[in-house]
Amino acid sequence: MADGRGGDCNSDIAVRPIRKVLLISAGASHSVALLSERTLGVRSKKGFGKTMMQIEVEEHPVQEIEGHGRCTSGLQNVINVIAAGNVVCSWGRGEDGQLGLGDAEDRFSPTQVSALDGQEIVSLTCGADHTTAYSEALKQVYSWGWGDFGRLGHGNSSDLFTPQPIKALHGIRIKQIACGDSHCLAVTMEGEVQSWGRNQNGQLGLGTTEDSLVPRKIEAFKGIPVKMVAAGAEHTAAVTEDGELYGWGWGRYGNLGLGDRNDRLVPEKVSANVGEKMFIVACGWRHTICVSSSGALYTYGWSKYGQLGHGDFEDHLFPHKVQALHESFTSQPRHTKETCWEQHGRPGEGIFFLFKLRPIFHEERGWKRLQEKPLSDGIQHFRRLLIKLGLPSVATSNCL
Repeated sequence: MADGRGGDCNSDIAVRPIRKVLLISAGASHSVALLSERTLGVRSKKGFGKTMMQIEVEEHPVQEIEGHGRCTSGLQNVINVIAAGNVVCSWGRGEDGQLGLGDAEDRFSPTQVSALDGQEIVSLTCGADHTTAYSEALKQVYSWGWGDFGRLGHGNSSDLFTPQPIKALHGIRIKQIACGDSHCLAVTMEGEVQSWGRNQNGQLGLGTTEDSLVPRKIEAFKGIPVKMVAAGAEHTAAVTEDGELYGWGWGRYGNLGLGDRNDRLVPEKVSANVGEKMFIVACGWRHTICVSSSGALYTYGWSKYGQLGHGDFEDHLFPHKVQALHESFTSQPRHTKETCWEQHGRPGEGIFFLFKLRPIFHEERGWKRLQEKPLSDGIQHFRRLLIKLGLPSVATSNCL
């Protein structure tokens, strides 16, 4: 800085990027995360008088900090967000290129996937040993990792160690991507479904058992808009916009929910056996779990380890309601004024219930113990007491 009698007033301010985790996904032995990033930088403009700093960060009010030095050029320094975008990080096993870092080395902490910098990625999905990403702005799907059976969608079975665009999906608006062990599916904004990869049990839904090296449209869904899909090891499930549940692929353990152990080469309706419309679906390796529009939880398929939650170790060939949650309502987490998730049991047990809340909410506070309070409609609702919550600490790494 000048001494106040002449010359220029220059200062360099280095500010670390502000990063927040937006979403995560995990494969067999690797993980990926999508982070938002906002970088602060200094911009100078001519003016007179004291040096001023104007700091603008996200939604916080603008703060002006008055400096004590003077300079004849009278520069006004403004710290603004000069760059913003999403950053992809990966870590874990890298032998098959699933980390997208250009080599086959493992990573023990999150590392930025520089090949996707500036691509405006909005979603990430892991298969067992491969990964996909989608750029909404560019309307482009990327894939990398183990390429066996054509699971990367590039027309061959080669491994890829850096993200590459899937040409067959360029220009298509994608709503969701799901990856199984060796196959992938993409749901378009119009509700069509494209699938590719391994198909030995019909998990692609194309009517054959031939692998597909490039994405192909599932014609069985023509005129039936699909809301979402889920992929298991070698089976697939879908929920349509009308709440119908479908299953296809490997059915040995009843994981298709169709009442038998047979494979299906094309999607077949499951919900006709249930009598309820479905809201969401997820697939394990050999079992399936879904939630109805009324909030009931159903599971079916393999139950060797009790993963169906029915209190036994028997496979279930039809969707079967989980009676342990019969009095509970299950849904996707929604950050609204009316709903809230609560975890029951010890940390890590993964048991969650959803409660209806009275309209009391504060962005900087959380929900305390339950207090039951009937409302005028005669239904027992649940109310929360507000308490101040602290923010969890985050370990630093070369990505976070």
